[in-house]
Amino acid sequence: MSADPDDVVRIRGRLRGVEREAKGQAWAKERPWRRESHVWWEQGVPVVDLHDLGAALARQAVREVLEVPAGAGAVVFVHGRGRHSVGPQVLAGVVAKELDRACAETRGWRYRRIGAARTVWVSDPRRAPDWATGRWGPLVWAGWLGLGGCVVAAVGHALGWW
Repeated sequence: MSADPDDVVRIRGRLRGVEREAKGQAWAKERPWRRESHVWWEQGVPVVDLHDLGAALARQAVREVLEVPAGAGAVVFVHGRGRHSVGPQVLAGVVAKELDRACAETRGWRYRRIGAARTVWVSDPRRAPDWATGRWGPLVWAGWLGLGGCVVAAVGHALGWW
């Protein structure tokens, strides 16, 4: 896994136009979308928060991010739960549609929802953290083995094996 906070710098640079256009949104004075506040590093990957963007600008932001080579191997998009959407989750739908298109065109790319409000795009599973790819890390395996050992010991004790 490669930890590359420089991804944040590259993504922020790529989203300069989105920030400029976001200033024209009706709610921009109350809830401005800024690269410095909406793009950050968390758990070994860059995070792009699409809150405070309309659907068209969110689509543009996702497309721009897909053009940036992610050194970390993954990027998280925060789209929210859709509390302010009428009907289905608008931003989640935008993210899914753009990632469907991009992943179909590029071998090895995939994405998955991580909770109700976030989606992770994995561009390189070898460099992406285990949590982003859905792989179980060594601590999880050790936990399962420990739990299995406890179950065997309890059953063995109950059956009088020892």
